[in-house]
Amino acid sequence: MTNEVLHVKSRCGGGKTQRTIEYLYPFLSGNPNEKVIFSSKTNKLTAQSYDGFTAISSQVAGSPISFQRIDSDTVPPSSSVRKALDARLDQKEGGVIFISHQALRTVDPKKLRDVRLIIDEVPDNLVNHVGVSYEYKDSGSSWETLIKTESCSDTAYQKVTLDASASKIDIQRRIDNIRSGIDNSTSKDVADLLEFLLNGHEVMYTTSQRSKGKVMKIYLGTDWEQLRNLVTHSKKMAILSAQIRDTLAGFVVEKVMNTAIVETQVDPKVILEDQHAVNVVIYPLVEAGRWSSRLKKEKANERLTLNGQAVTSTQTVGLYAQEVAQNIMQSKPTLLIINNKEDEHQCWEGYPYKKITSSAHGQNNHTEYHNAVFLSSMRPDNDETNALKLFAKHHNQCPHEIIQTVLRERCHEAAYQCIARTSVRNPNITLETPHIFVVPDEAHAEYVANWFKPGMARINRTYLHQRRKALASERRDQERFNLIVQIRTEYLAGSKLKNLKQKYGIIDKTYQRTINKFRPELEQAGLIKPQQTKTTKQTA
Repeated sequence: MTNEVLHVKSRCGGGKTQRTIEYLYPFLSGNPNEKVIFSSKTNKLTAQSYDGFTAISSQVAGSPISFQRIDSDTVPPSSSVRKALDARLDQKEGGVIFISHQALRTVDPKKLRDVRLIIDEVPDNLVNHVGVSYEYKDSGSSWETLIKTESCSDTAYQKVTLDASASKIDIQRRIDNIRSGIDNSTSKDVADLLEFLLNGHEVMYTTSQRSKGKVMKIYLGTDWEQLRNLVTHSKKMAILSAQIRDTLAGFVVEKVMNTAIVETQVDPKVILEDQHAVNVVIYPLVEAGRWSSRLKKEKANERLTLNGQAVTSTQTVGLYAQEVAQNIMQSKPTLLIINNKEDEHQCWEGYPYKKITSSAHGQNNHTEYHNAVFLSSMRPDNDETNALKLFAKHHNQCPHEIIQTVLRERCHEAAYQCIARTSVRNPNITLETPHIFVVPDEAHAEYVANWFKPGMARINRTYLHQRRKALASERRDQERFNLIVQIRTEYLAGSKLKNLKQKYGIIDKTYQRTINKFRPELEQAGLIKPQQTKTTKQTA
């Protein structure tokens, strides 16, 4: 069992992976009984690490070190990654096993007592959002009979647990049937929810609220059980990454598990670079940290201003931002990073650009490009945001801090990882080579700039737009609607209406006015009875 997590830090392209692979061979040669798992983010990166170790091993005639790659690309259909990994871990022979982060999630923690874990890049799949949502009027599915709810102090949410009368064997059978397709009427999200409750590792919450004109029933929780298992059961754990503390996994390890994160080097004689030594200009497009998927879908002329004047474009903000970025880049060869299902703007036609995904990590690179445009948005949605806040509060942590941590990891760090696919990762690039990066907002720009040596990153705010704030009345209506939904939900569950109004601090007049304003949505959800149409007698 480890009582600390080691962290090997360097900038993208600084040699974390390569140095570790090179160090592994002499380490295992001197310690032949040691067993190591080397986990990479994807199968492709797993193959790269495996090939790197193979090249080193091939230089030694009759090398005694055992090494194996186990992932979904190498395991035959007749078996599974979990079975192959279990079989290898059961062997007494030392050596190194190369697996992906996905395979890491399936590792049996009981088999890790004598295993050293080396994880290349932060394993973001080890802290997951578990959520189920559906229209409130569709409540009553058979799986709902397996759970019960109880009030949760100081929040509009209720805690969810398994009903004491529910059979755990029956619940597991339902989970298996959903995942195997025998039960094709229930979503796999429900299987995840039931498994979460069955494990009893963390609290799940439920509430009802308005979304896109409908009243939705929502279940949400945060699953981090496998991360805890890996940390507490492995002999030693090390993570290779640009940074770890501003990640959700790092937050859980350090603040929830109270486990120390210790900075170290692969080889004490070799200090890895932690910043880039090239000159860059960074253009943020929106002030502060205002970029989001929701903003990208809104009309630019309705939500953005530039130099105090309303933007005239009627395109969505997402398309408008691409147009501004292309205007900055002109004919310069450019990497374009937008969300996977997002279309490129036609303004790029005829210009040298290459679209890549925002999941770029590791040794993948496009060093022939000196410029990049990053306009993806990976903010957690409202459900996950609320789940994380509840999770933090449950563990006596600051809800605001966990959200800021997630934003830095998924938005700002993702921007840096993608931008670092360019020639800035090349140690031989000259200072005279110009680099231009366009990012969504100032928060992205400031984070990326910190990865360059002092004085080498300049933030140019020429194209910095301001975001028009939503009307206060819109925000107030949304808050009151959600409050009414909560009150009506608890009222229909048996609480007295008078007590609920006092509990939530709403007066009769405001309660009735909100009911009348949103009557159609509340009636459709089954939270209030439909109004009867008054009829008048016709006289002859």
